[in-house]
Amino acid sequence: MSRRPRARRRLRATGPSLMAPLIGAALGAGAGAALAPSALGCLGRPEAVDTAKWTVLIPGMDEKVLTPRLGRGTRIGAGELLVVPHSFGRSDRILPRDDRGIQQLEVELAPDSGPLLINLIPPSTQGHGITSIKLWPDRWTDPSQLEVPSPPGQPALLRNEKGNVAAWTGERWAPLTTQPVGTVELSAIDGAARILRLRALDAAGRVVVEDDWTNAPVPTGWRVGAALAGAVTGLLAGLVVAGAGSIPGGVLLALLLLAPPLLVLRLPHIAWLSAVERLFLVRTPTWELAQLVLATACLPLAAVAALRSGALVGKRASSPRLPWPIWGALVALAALAGARDLSGWSWALVVPGAALLAAPAWLAHKGRMSRKDILLRDLPSLLLVAGLGWGAGLLPAMLWRLLVVIAQVPALVERAPRAGSDVLFATLLALPLATELAVRDGYLDTGWSSEHLSGAELGAGDDASRVVPYWSASCGADPKLVWWFGGSSAGGAYQMEGRPGDFFPGQIHRSLCDQGMSVHTVNFSDGGRDTFTFSRALPDLMAKEAPDLVVIYVGVNDILTANSALTRKQREAARAAESAGTGWLAELAAHSRVVAGLSLLNRPAAGGDETAFVAAVPVADAEENLRQIITGVEARGGRVLLVPELTRLTTPDPLGPYRVMEKRLAGDEPSAEWMDVVDQAAQLDTDAVFVDRNHLSSAGHAEVAIRLAPTVATLLEPRSAPIPQEASP
Repeated sequence: MSRRPRARRRLRATGPSLMAPLIGAALGAGAGAALAPSALGCLGRPEAVDTAKWTVLIPGMDEKVLTPRLGRGTRIGAGELLVVPHSFGRSDRILPRDDRGIQQLEVELAPDSGPLLINLIPPSTQGHGITSIKLWPDRWTDPSQLEVPSPPGQPALLRNEKGNVAAWTGERWAPLTTQPVGTVELSAIDGAARILRLRALDAAGRVVVEDDWTNAPVPTGWRVGAALAGAVTGLLAGLVVAGAGSIPGGVLLALLLLAPPLLVLRLPHIAWLSAVERLFLVRTPTWELAQLVLATACLPLAAVAALRSGALVGKRASSPRLPWPIWGALVALAALAGARDLSGWSWALVVPGAALLAAPAWLAHKGRMSRKDILLRDLPSLLLVAGLGWGAGLLPAMLWRLLVVIAQVPALVERAPRAGSDVLFATLLALPLATELAVRDGYLDTGWSSEHLSGAELGAGDDASRVVPYWSASCGADPKLVWWFGGSSAGGAYQMEGRPGDFFPGQIHRSLCDQGMSVHTVNFSDGGRDTFTFSRALPDLMAKEAPDLVVIYVGVNDILTANSALTRKQREAARAAESAGTGWLAELAAHSRVVAGLSLLNRPAAGGDETAFVAAVPVADAEENLRQIITGVEARGGRVLLVPELTRLTTPDPLGPYRVMEKRLAGDEPSAEWMDVVDQAAQLDTDAVFVDRNHLSSAGHAEVAIRLAPTVATLLEPRSAPIPQEASP
């Protein structure tokens, strides 16, 4: 019989079996590509706001940040400008870059928009406060909570005429406030504000700023990225559904596997924003996180499709066999290539890692399978480790290995069940280690370290050993040593990034140097630090040198940080009680980046139920910590200046009891002084001096420096010098 008829019979036999998956894949890809654009908000890279027209202020960032970072709080969506509140802070704020006075404002919101908060900022902040007005799609709300209708589907008008700010009701102008307006600031509360159109005019009727986002084209990258993601998801789903009829319950299985990617595609942008902020993914844009999670959600679909194809099933041993030395050489080359970025003790992973990579050889030997066949199927594992390195490559390599081993289960059960179970167990055991290495391979190695998080959100450990200078400078001969203790508002990484000397301790240092004083300033302030941290760090710091003056600017991180049912002092005591019985496994978990990252899931978001949490450092504990600092500094001949931390003034003042405690403490301790800059700050426009709840703007740092510098200078003089009762600006 000729070969051609046999080939035709094989083609006819395999044709129907291939046709169904191909049709299913084509239909699934087409449906996915058509439906995916509805998920543009999570998968697409957002369009940036036009910085020629608008200034964008991001919570915790310096006011010179002009564009939204990583597409978070402010972005241009499909036909609208979205201003989205952050999960753990206030909303972004956008202001016109044109500084001409605004006489009339026209705003049109989408019907499903949340309230838009409009701050009316007067031309001069001296003697005037900022008036805030909320705008819903169907009404205004003035500061007196009086509702003024706004015609649905029409621009809402706000006009400043003869010192009277009024809103257009559709029939008349309803007065809202008698305050002049210089410019406006837009932000969001209680959901995303969706702005369709906006136009602002000056007193002469000229356009100050105008934008119509309904005409903004959807970026091509959004459509292409979403269509591609939908096509791949649909293709995998089609392959699984097409093969579902061959096994009982196959259709149900296909639907279950398809549910996770569909859920990912339907998650709104605010969900990804919350995930990024909750997990401290500070360098991961929301759309990249969505794409990564979508790819992960599609893995079960891809795995089932690959298993049903039969392409991963190894064959029985055949001749000629692949020589063992060739296999061993390939494993060794992959292990060494993946170790190119390792250093120190990390090289110890290479030997057990190479043994793990060589595990399929054990399957081939015990299962009497073709060495060449098994090596070809496991080759992606070697290539992933060799190409991406042990850090990033081991996790996908082990996932692929797991799929290959599962495909061999029927043959291994028959021929070598022990070898199969050993390799499967080793692969599953390697997955947690591979995940840990993958996290440590990127910026999360620092971001998710328990030491880094302990002083901020986790409160899981004592970060005193990490108290190092954030900034220092010196001038003159035989200078006086000044230490600054505070959180991020006095010297953290959240504001004025790249300009550490522009925080008010640096400005005061320059002021003292300009006066001819000899000063050496060391700013220990940084994000999350509180009195607990500084009191524990003081003995080690004082062992190196003794300061002449320590200025303490704290409060917010002490009593306004609530992320645990126990205070930091209680957690310290609990750790001390458990330390004697701590095993190596608990110690290992304490240093795990993955464990630290997962613990962030318990981090309460703004507006969440925080009733179970207490202040990290209550007032009583803070007083104890401050006394320890004052006593330690006094023992070495130094003095301490307590400065209440500034926050946006609210009623009641959340730091009021803390300030009372500091003032009383300064009266009890002869080497301590207290200066209240809060009363003086009440004369300032809070919007000008703050970028969020407690972080100061550049103008705010300048104002604090002006008020605080005279007191610091006086305290550096001999003890007989009088302390000024009030510092003038």
